[in-house]
Amino acid sequence: MLSRTVLICVGITGLVHVVTYLLNTQLPLQIVALGGRHGQIGWLFAVTTGVAMVLRPQVGGWTDRHGARAVMLPGAAILLLTMLALTLVRTPGGLIALMAGLGIANALISTTGSIVVAADSPATRRGEALSLYYVASSVGVALGPVVGFTLADVGGMPMNFAVVIALALVVVGLAEALRPVAGVAAAPGRFGRLWSPHAVPASLALIVITTGHATVYAFLPLYSAAHGLGRIAWFFPLMSGCTILCRVLLRRASDRFGRAPVLMPAIVAVALGNALLAAPPSVATLVVSAALLGCGNSMLYPTLVALVVDRTPEPQRGRAIGTVSGAWDVGVAIGSPVVAFLVESRGFPIGFLASALAAALGLGVFVLTEHRRRALRALDHGEFRVFFAAQTLTVVGNWMQSVAQSWLVLELTNSPLLLGLVGTLQFAPVLVLSFFAGALADRLPKRRVLITTQSVMCAQALLLAALVYRGHVQYWHVAAMATVYGVANTVDMPTRQAFIADMVGRQGLRSAIALNSAMFNGARVVGPALAGLVIARWGTALAFFFNGLSFLAVIAALTALHTAGRPRPRSERSMRAEIAEGIAYALRTPRIALVLSLVLCVSMFFFNYNTLVPLLARDVLHQDAHGFGLLMTAVGCGAVAGAVVLASLGTDRPPVSVLIGSALTLGAATMLVAGVSRFAVAMVLLVVMGFCGMLFMTGANTTVQLTVPDELRGRVMSLHTLMFAGMTPFGAFLVGAVTQALGVRAGFLVMGAGGFLSILVLAVWWRLRRRARQE
Repeated sequence: MLSRTVLICVGITGLVHVVTYLLNTQLPLQIVALGGRHGQIGWLFAVTTGVAMVLRPQVGGWTDRHGARAVMLPGAAILLLTMLALTLVRTPGGLIALMAGLGIANALISTTGSIVVAADSPATRRGEALSLYYVASSVGVALGPVVGFTLADVGGMPMNFAVVIALALVVVGLAEALRPVAGVAAAPGRFGRLWSPHAVPASLALIVITTGHATVYAFLPLYSAAHGLGRIAWFFPLMSGCTILCRVLLRRASDRFGRAPVLMPAIVAVALGNALLAAPPSVATLVVSAALLGCGNSMLYPTLVALVVDRTPEPQRGRAIGTVSGAWDVGVAIGSPVVAFLVESRGFPIGFLASALAAALGLGVFVLTEHRRRALRALDHGEFRVFFAAQTLTVVGNWMQSVAQSWLVLELTNSPLLLGLVGTLQFAPVLVLSFFAGALADRLPKRRVLITTQSVMCAQALLLAALVYRGHVQYWHVAAMATVYGVANTVDMPTRQAFIADMVGRQGLRSAIALNSAMFNGARVVGPALAGLVIARWGTALAFFFNGLSFLAVIAALTALHTAGRPRPRSERSMRAEIAEGIAYALRTPRIALVLSLVLCVSMFFFNYNTLVPLLARDVLHQDAHGFGLLMTAVGCGAVAGAVVLASLGTDRPPVSVLIGSALTLGAATMLVAGVSRFAVAMVLLVVMGFCGMLFMTGANTTVQLTVPDELRGRVMSLHTLMFAGMTPFGAFLVGAVTQALGVRAGFLVMGAGGFLSILVLAVWWRLRRRARQE
C-alpha cells in the first residue's frame, strides 16, 4: 500500500517531528535559563505556528502544481539553516525569532507529506493510510522529548543543538532522494490563493480545539517540577505511545463507522485530558491524562483530514489539506500567547482549564458546522448577515458595559444592596412597558423603531463614559443611565426579535434564533474578558466608550437594510384590546403558558450574574477586575456551547424535558457555587451554569417563536420579554438584600434553592396535566 515516495515522506515527517518536539520541550527551559518570562514561552509556539499557518494553504497549491520534491527539498534546507543558527543565539528574543524558520520548514515538509499520502491512497482506505502516516509523526512526538531530556542531562543544550543539526542533514538527504514528479494544474477556486472553501467548516472547529494544544508541551514540565515531580520526561512518550497504539488499532475506524462518529469522542478525550491536568499533579492523574490526550489526538487530525479530502475535488485536495494544516497552526498561534498570559497571571491550573474549555467549544463548533445546512440557513439571507455582523460588535460592547457598570458601582458604594438596586432599575421598565412595546412592534415599522432605540442606548453609554472620564460620576448617574438603557432595551428586544423573523422568514427562524444566541454568548466570552483587561489597565471609562461606539455599527447597518419590518394592517381595535388578545392567547395555549412560567422562575432566581459574580470574585475568591472578567467569560463559554447544542437538535421545537432538565441542573449548579473556595472550581461551575442557562433560554425562545402566529408575535414576545427581563429586577433586589444580610454564599444558596423548587413544582404540574389528558 505504501509507495517509495510515501515511505520517504513518512521518514522525513518522523524526523522533523523529532526535531520539533525536542525543541518544544527544551527551548521553554532555555528561555527560563536565559532569564525570560513564562509569557515569552507562548511566543515560541506562536511564531512557529503563525508563520506555518500563512504558508500551509500555499504549500498545498505548490504541491498540486510542482510535486513533492520541489516543495520538500527547500523545506529541508531551511530546517538545516535554522538549526545551525540556533547555536549562535544567546537571548530569548533571538530564539523566538528563529522559530520562524522552523515554521517555514514544517509548513513545507509536513503539509506536503500528508498530501502525498492522501493522494496515493484509495478512498475506502484513506482513513487507514493517513492514520498509519501519522504514526510516524507520533513516533517523533514520543522520541523528541525523551531524546531532548536525555541529551540535556548528558551535555546540556549544546548537545541537543548538535543532534538536531544531524537530523536536519538526514532530512535534506531524504528529500534529495525523492523523484521529481509533475504536479497537477489545479484551477484556482474563488478563494484559490488563500484557502480551500471545502476545508473551511472543519478548519473552524480545529482552530478552536487547538488553541490549547501547546500548553502541555510548554508548561507541564514546569508545573510538575513546581510540585516536586521532576520534569516528567516519561509523560510524552506515554502520551505518544497511546497515540501510536490507537492509530494502529483504530486505523480503519473512520472508514467503517464514518468520520463524525470517530471525531466527536476524540475531541471529548482531548478536553478531558486537559481538564485533568488542572488538578494538582500526581502520577495517577498524569497517566490518565496522557492516555486521554494520546488517544484523542490519535484520531483527531487524521480523521479530520480524511473528512476534508472526501469532500474536496481531486485537483484541489492539496490546498484543502494545507488549509486544515494551517488551521491547526492558527489555533496554536492564537492560543499559545493567551494561555501563557493566563499561566503568568493566574497560574498553571487556569491555563490547563482554558485548554479544556477550548476543546469543548471546538466540539460545539464541529457539531454546528456538520449541521450547517440546517443550523446556518439564516445566513443565506444577505440582510441578516449584515445585521448579524453589526449586532455582534454591539453585543460585545454591551457585555463590556455590563461588567464595567457592576465594578463601578462596587467602587463607588461598596454595597451589594445598591448593586442589586441598579439591576432592578435597569430591568424595571420591562414591568411597565413590555406590553406597550410588543404592541408597538406590531404597529410601527420595526427598522425605524430599532434605529431610535439603538441611538438612545448609544447616547447613554457615551454620556456615562464622559462622566467617568471627567471624574464627576456619582451613584445616581449610574442608576439613571441604567434606567434609560432599560427603557430603550424594553422596546428594542421584542422589536428586534420580530424584525429578525421578517428578514429570514419562518423557514430560517430557528437558525436565526440559534445563531443570535451563539453570537450573544460568544460576545459574553469576549466582552467580559476584554472588559476585565481594559478596566484593570485603563479604568471603566474606556469600556463605556467602546460600547457607545459599537452602537453606531448597528445604526449604520439598519440604515443600509431594505427590509423595513412593515407593520401588519391596522385594525379598528384599541391597543388595550390587542394587548388583551396576546395575553389571552398565551394563557389558553398550555405549552406557551408553561414556557413563560419557566422563564419567569429562571430569570428571577438564576440570571443575576451581574450582581452575584462580582461579589463572588471580590469577597469569596479575592480576585480583581481581571478575575471577575474571567469568571464572566466562563459563563459565556458554557452559554456558547449550549446554544450550539440546541442548534444541532433535529426537532423544530426542543422537548419540554430538555427545558425542565436544563433549568433544574442550572439550579443545582447555583447551589453548588455556594460552597466554592477555589477559582478553578468556580469557573467549572459557571461554565455549567452558562451551558444550562443558554440551553434553556434559547429553547424557550425557539418554542415561543415557532408556536405563536405571525400576527401575534410582537405581543407574545413582549410577554416573553416581561418574564425574562421583568422578573430580573425582583431577583436582583432579592439577591442584593440576602447577600447584604447573610453573605455571598447564602445568596447563591437561597437563589439556587428557590429556583430549583419553583421549577420542580411546574414540572410536576405539567406531568399531572399530561397524565390527566391521556386518561
